[in-house]
Amino acid sequence: MDPQAAWIEMLEAVAIKDFFEAELRAEALLDWLDQEGFPPQTVSRVLPTEWDRLICRYLCRKIMLAAKPQGV
Repeated sequence: MDPQAAWIEMLEAVAIKDFFEAELRAEALLDWLDQEGFPPQTVSRVLPTEWDRLICRYLCRKIMLAAKPQGV
């Protein structure tokens, strides 16, 4: 797993409103982090690893919520 590539692909999918693909990347990233994988660099400035982990988890969860049909 390349978490940096998955992060970039997830953001690109969100940019074109492809929430199906974004959700797939978000799920993969969360699984990766749950298995103690290292987080992607989430912003252009280098942050402590724990901050990148928190930002990644937060955004992945938000994307997964946005990808769900309303009323589900």
